[in-house]
Amino acid sequence: MKIVILIVTYNAMPWIDCCMRSISDKYDVVIVDNNSQDETVKHLEDCYPKATVLLQKNNLGFGMGNNVGLRYIRPLDYQGVFLLNQDAYLNSNTIVECVKAYEVNEEVAIVSPVQFQNDNRTLDTRFVYHVTEAGIETSQLFNEPFKEVLFINAAAWLLPMSTLEVIGGFDPLFQHYGEDDNYCHRVLYHHKKIILATQSHFIHDRNNNIPSEPKIYSSIWWKLKERRFKVMYANPLKFEKPILDYYGTVLKKLSMGKINNVLQVLKLRSKQRDWFKACQLSKQITQTKGPHYL
Repeated sequence: MKIVILIVTYNAMPWIDCCMRSISDKYDVVIVDNNSQDETVKHLEDCYPKATVLLQKNNLGFGMGNNVGLRYIRPLDYQGVFLLNQDAYLNSNTIVECVKAYEVNEEVAIVSPVQFQNDNRTLDTRFVYHVTEAGIETSQLFNEPFKEVLFINAAAWLLPMSTLEVIGGFDPLFQHYGEDDNYCHRVLYHHKKIILATQSHFIHDRNNNIPSEPKIYSSIWWKLKERRFKVMYANPLKFEKPILDYYGTVLKKLSMGKINNVLQVLKLRSKQRDWFKACQLSKQITQTKGPHYL
């Protein structure tokens, strides 16, 4: 199975050497740079001249950056593409074991290795959260060569090229975060599988603290609210309309004399209407098979 590695970079200097040095010379590498403002592009050109670097004029984010790379790769002679974060480092057998897991499982759309922290011994905290959420105890994680899961974040994904023809690329509805949730939902909607290859490991060199909930109505709160809403209502597996406790919340805030909070509730209601319309349009596309967004 001929594999190409796809990396999206943005200000990647703290990680890029560890990332690139972890990749075997037998793999071609395509890098989409999202208009880095540090020395990433020059460093790649000087130190890794064999890599193909696709320069972008703006920061497209993770999903749209990967779509640029997938469009470039799709017509070429590869059987699979391995999406790799700029802060992720492969072991010598990471991709080989992912390919093995793919070859013995029918209808597989995504294969992911197990994520470790940068000590290469401790499981990544958020990886553990998603695995246990799927009903897999970490003590039982390695008792089989692969596990079927409902979600795994896209720090390291093997995508057979057939996946791109059925599922497509990442939905531009999601600018930053949420795009991998949505992609997994679409995979499951089309009756494909997401496989965790338990003999395949890699390091995800990131902050392993679980972030606290942001202050209500802060800029981060609005972004998180939008992402969670879109992840839920752009999910092609779900068909319900959002239940918005609108009038009850407004009356409650008015009775408490919180006029500013009422304005925020009205703002949220307006945004949710727009978000829901966008989610409905998204589902009209993603509920069909095809190389969408590529």
